Amino acid sequence: MLDPQARIRYHLSRRIFPQELFYELLEVLGTNKNDVPENILYNLGRFSELILDFESVHQWVTPYDMRDFAYYLGYWATREANDIRHQDLGAQDAVQISTIHQAKGLEWPVVFIPTLTNRRFPSQRRNRGTEHLMESYECTGRVSVRNNSPEAQERFDEELRLWYVALTRSKKYLFISGIECARTHTSQFASNIQHDYVCTDPQIVFPRPNRIAPSVPIDATILPTNFSDLRYYWDCPKDYLLRRLMGFSPGVNESYGYGQQIHNLLALLHETLPNSNVDDAWIESQVDGHFNLRYTRGEPLEAMKAAAKRILKNYLHDDPELQSKVLHAEKPFEFIIGDAMISGTIDLLNKADPTDENEAKVEIVDFKTGKSGDDLAAAERRSHVQQQLQMYAIATQDALGLEPLKATAHFLYANQPHVKEDVELSEEQMENMKHQIADTVTSIKQGCFPLCASKTRCASCDFKAICNGSTR
Repeated sequence: MLDPQARIRYHLSRRIFPQELFYELLEVLGTNKNDVPENILYNLGRFSELILDFESVHQWVTPYDMRDFAYYLGYWATREANDIRHQDLGAQDAVQISTIHQAKGLEWPVVFIPTLTNRRFPSQRRNRGTEHLMESYECTGRVSVRNNSPEAQERFDEELRLWYVALTRSKKYLFISGIECARTHTSQFASNIQHDYVCTDPQIVFPRPNRIAPSVPIDATILPTNFSDLRYYWDCPKDYLLRRLMGFSPGVNESYGYGQQIHNLLALLHETLPNSNVDDAWIESQVDGHFNLRYTRGEPLEAMKAAAKRILKNYLHDDPELQSKVLHAEKPFEFIIGDAMISGTIDLLNKADPTDENEAKVEIVDFKTGKSGDDLAAAERRSHVQQQLQMYAIATQDALGLEPLKATAHFLYANQPHVKEDVELSEEQMENMKHQIADTVTSIKQGCFPLCASKTRCASCDFKAICNGSTR
């Protein structure tokens, strides 16, 4: 038996999961039994994000750490609490303040670009070179870049591309402002604008138009999205609302990140195959050296590392022609369908025919891994495979300029043979997928987030503690 002080130390040192505790509290308060106003849900979603940020840093949270969490909340509240959070940029009756990088893919009727001077745009820091965060004896510090060097020209060209992005965010009016003082002059980018519609006379005052009631057009912005987001909407629109727009996050667990680690090791395997020998010993060393889970320690971590080794070895020996087929691993893509900017990464592109020198004809491969080191519940995920690979086929064709002839999903298991599932690709199916994506984006932008019709899915939902669908 532990003495009282020892019991206190034991309880304070045990691991806890703050996100799960948060959802338990909301369930006790009856959040899933009542219609909670959206503004309250947004605030609760922000709190969920704060918990996730805290867990990401501390990784292994104990009751001892909750004092630090209270300090963290107090610091955030003094600096960020007045920041209005709403990810649906097109639905706000307000001025949107954004960096140029964040504005990519978006448009507004009126855009203002302030403080446009020779010191801000192009940035005066572009020729300072790279700053090294090292000890003084290890590095002499910042290295200047000569104005006529290739590196300087590359940075100038990047600033010029960013300038083009800034100019093209406006649908109707673009206002540029700056100051003139000692050592500060008009930006050379702005000075180069020559157009009949440009007005630079400060004496001219534009007449104020009559004020009209604000309204948000359906196509106010291009919606950046990916397959995972669309899948959440197709499974349950309310899930998408809570997860993507309101910021609620599922709780972390010991297997959090397991699937991503498998994907990373598969990518490394495919990149190594064409030029080096890959065998069981290589897999052993790579898993031992690279496999890591942020929220797991001890025996659970070792068990999942052992499972990862079995998965990779099974995959390597499953296809004797693998080395001759691999073209690209982790191939990123981006393309537009209707009002959506679709981005993502294709796990693997293989030659459709290893004996054919034409590398434009490809097979799309997607890997499905379990959330633990054991068997993957593949049956419940097969319904998504066809949609995902058809979308990837569209990306392969439209964004990458390749010809997708095959599409295969590999369900990877640790304790049984892998399962391959081929997906039929046809122009009709891909066209239907384009229409489905366009319709989904329209529904999202119109704020259409009904509950799904499946009580079975509600029972296993990440957000059943806060969604009234679970109590129907």
